[in-house]
Amino acid sequence: MVYVLTYQGELAAMQLETGQTRWTRPFSSYSGWVLGQNLFISDSDGGLWALNPLTGQVLWHNQILQNRGLTAPVISGNSIVVGDKEGYLHWFSMIDGHPLARVLVHDGASITAALSVADPIVCVLTQQGKLLAWMRATMST
Repeated sequence: MVYVLTYQGELAAMQLETGQTRWTRPFSSYSGWVLGQNLFISDSDGGLWALNPLTGQVLWHNQILQNRGLTAPVISGNSIVVGDKEGYLHWFSMIDGHPLARVLVHDGASITAALSVADPIVCVLTQQGKLLAWMRATMST
């Protein structure tokens, strides 16, 4: 399966071998997605989504970070992690999207670059050029 995501456009899943479209849905994202057991996406309004990668069905949608300029989500353990333009890292449950933890990374330095994970460490590059690493605490989901 190949996934295509655009800003102010659509999210689509296509069969790699045939090019046949499996499903589409209106969607807008400038940051991207990550595929684990489900497809996790941050939208351009600050929503965080979990979709069934085979059907496109919404499994959960979290809107508590509206207008925060989210990075693409990354997977760390059983969590989804996003950064925001206010300088916070946010951990969410992969199962139902409820918040697990939040931390200010460095004096409110915006996080706009993609996060990197070497589990259990999440690496962050701030807009001001600081490279920081955060280790995930044990979190139950």
